[in-house]
Amino acid sequence: MPINDDEDRSKRSFAVITDITEQKLAEDTLQRTHDESELRVAARTSKLAQVAKYVQEIEQWVKDWPSVGIL
Repeated sequence: MPINDDEDRSKRSFAVITDITEQKLAEDTLQRTHDESELRVAARTSKLAQVAKYVQEIEQWVKDWPSVGIL
């Protein structure tokens, strides 16, 4: 940031430097955790869809089963 004199000429300047290493590491960890969570959700959703399809097949099988007094 420049510091100017009365005639608006640059006399001095200074800068502020901030180490953001820890912030970046935390952001990376958060993103990795989020990505892993999304993968787990996708896997569970897929498994749930498979189970739901299986249940529907069993329900249909039960409906189609000849009535023999078992159910």
